[in-house]
Amino acid sequence: LAQKHWWFSGRARILSRMVAHFSPRPTAGPAAQTILDVGCGSGAHLNALQPLGNVVGVDLSPAAVRNANARLPGRVCAGSILDLGFAAESFAVVTCCDVLEHVDPERKALQELQRVTRKGGFILLTVPAFGALWSSHDHKMGHRRRYNPAALRIVARSVGLEVVLCGYFSFAALFPAAAMALWERLKGSAGPDRRGVPP
Repeated sequence: LAQKHWWFSGRARILSRMVAHFSPRPTAGPAAQTILDVGCGSGAHLNALQPLGNVVGVDLSPAAVRNANARLPGRVCAGSILDLGFAAESFAVVTCCDVLEHVDPERKALQELQRVTRKGGFILLTVPAFGALWSSHDHKMGHRRRYNPAALRIVARSVGLEVVLCGYFSFAALFPAAAMALWERLKGSAGPDRRGVPP
């Protein structure tokens, strides 16, 4: 079901377009690039990225790993963003969508992504934006923070990553999310307020 939801399918399309734009390399044969999707869930992104290279995934959830391997046998393994279990410089491209906001320490997570990325490769991250949109949904999902571009640049550069592009996408969801966050603030039901947590 998640793969058919407009949010997830839209994000998968954006992800594949970004990878194709920044890494126009052979997609098949011995020269094909290797792609790792960290926090791959049930494998929606793996399907979208398959035409762009040799794709593997890793996820912390045993259930997600089972579901993803049912779709793409042998392509997904269990692991943590803090300890991915791959050799250094194994991948030309590493994608990591909506994972970093769950993790402490976030710098260690970024260092692990950097470790498995080849020199000249790139990491593509997505995270929830706008601290002012903090709501009970963030609390239920186990989020520790939301980001803005400046905060994300700071933490990325603190581990030695070069930031090539940093911005927003999916503005269609902004106004409904803002309305929900405001309503919950007025009711006092947004959960523990982590809007001010520093990067």
